[in-house]
Amino acid sequence: MPIQPVNSPEELAEESSSLKELADRHNMEWRTVREQLLREIMEHKKTEKSLNETNKLLKSILDSSSSISIISTDREGTIQFWNPGAQKIFGYTAEEAIGKLNISALYTEDMETREKVQEVRKYIYEKKKETSIEVKERTKDGRTLWITLTACPRFDDEGNIIGILGIGEDVTERRRAEEELRESERKYSTIVERGSDGIVILQDFVLKFINAKMCEITGRSLEEVENQPFMDFVAPEYRQIVKERYEARLSGQSVDNKYEVDILAADGQRIPVEINATVVEYQGKPADMAIIRDVTERKNAEEELQKSLSRLKKTLEGVVEAMATLIETKDPYTAGHQKRVARLASEIGREMGLSDGQIEGLYVASIIHDVGKIYVPSEILSKPGWLTGIEMGLIKTHSQVGYDILRKIEFPWPVAQIVLQHHERLDGSGYPHGRKENQILLEARILGVADVVEAMASHRPYRPSLGNDKAMDEIAKNSGILYDQIAVTTCLRLFKEKGFKF
Repeated sequence: MPIQPVNSPEELAEESSSLKELADRHNMEWRTVREQLLREIMEHKKTEKSLNETNKLLKSILDSSSSISIISTDREGTIQFWNPGAQKIFGYTAEEAIGKLNISALYTEDMETREKVQEVRKYIYEKKKETSIEVKERTKDGRTLWITLTACPRFDDEGNIIGILGIGEDVTERRRAEEELRESERKYSTIVERGSDGIVILQDFVLKFINAKMCEITGRSLEEVENQPFMDFVAPEYRQIVKERYEARLSGQSVDNKYEVDILAADGQRIPVEINATVVEYQGKPADMAIIRDVTERKNAEEELQKSLSRLKKTLEGVVEAMATLIETKDPYTAGHQKRVARLASEIGREMGLSDGQIEGLYVASIIHDVGKIYVPSEILSKPGWLTGIEMGLIKTHSQVGYDILRKIEFPWPVAQIVLQHHERLDGSGYPHGRKENQILLEARILGVADVVEAMASHRPYRPSLGNDKAMDEIAKNSGILYDQIAVTTCLRLFKEKGFKF
């Protein structure tokens, strides 16, 4: 083996320097690699931490969502994930659902639901895309809910579909509200478009809306009336009242919104209508909505009823007159007594402020107040001398007998009671029942005063007329004792100040 020559000191120094440079270069590269590695480790840790935080956040969202159901299934439909929202909506706990419950258990049995679900599954597995449906589902306790469901495929690492993830929201209340809205719209359509009343909306007196019934009432087409001045269709004498009420409503004033006017049909015919108006907002501006009802038939019926009532009234008047005449025939010495009493009683009632109806009832009662005397023997009624106690007792029965005759007749006033009570007195000394003060009808108290005054001022078989002065003295002396004070005061004023005479 040959002996290698020994390097010189200079060569050794140079070689040593090269080795040192190489070592330094390796050390520097190692430090660089180590620093890079440390950076990558730190980045990995950051990524891992971020991923853990993201997972925690996602889990928190899934667990805290109480209104959204999140359900994951395998290809066979067995549930593999079930969040608290699903539990709240469907009633099954996670223990009851995961691995034990098939998604088909949530769907209702109706064919429409089944077909929708099959279509969704087919779409997901064929297209590998998400889709959304609204479907009926059932809860653990058997309730039916409407669920808006977004379903998307779940993939494995190789891109194969291994199941379906569904995110659903209970929209039952929304569906119910929508159905109520649709029902409301159907009712609106029925009322507005096919109702029996005309409906119009006015802005600045111009017809902005008019329904089919209003066109029918006026005999005009929609094109003829829409956007036309409403006043053109109102009879001239009613235009001012329509204008005033329209303006008052829009300015917020209190006004009677229901009134009657005549409107004009296409052929010029006047149509009586009832208007019921109110302020609404239409197309963003205040407007007047009016329901307009054709009252022609009602007016005709009222007119016919009024004629019928007039005939009945005349018939009633005839019956009353006949009864009065019958009594006068029975007791000729008091002929005209009831008519005079009726005239005086009516005047007293009018002066006292009684209503027209009360005065009419008072007149009818007065003109037949002695009808009960039909049962009193004529020889007693026309006896020229003073009556015995028995005879006076028979006379006093006429109030009760009159009541018994009249109570079966359905007068629109308490005629029978007025006749029964016209001899009652405030202190209870009258007959037939000894009523006192307010137990006696006001009309009967007035009739009592008029009856006493006329009886004293007229001739009787058993005595001559006592005269008006005596009659006035009698009621004035017993005012508030036997006779109604206001009725007495009014009667005295009629005779002394207003010149009343029989």
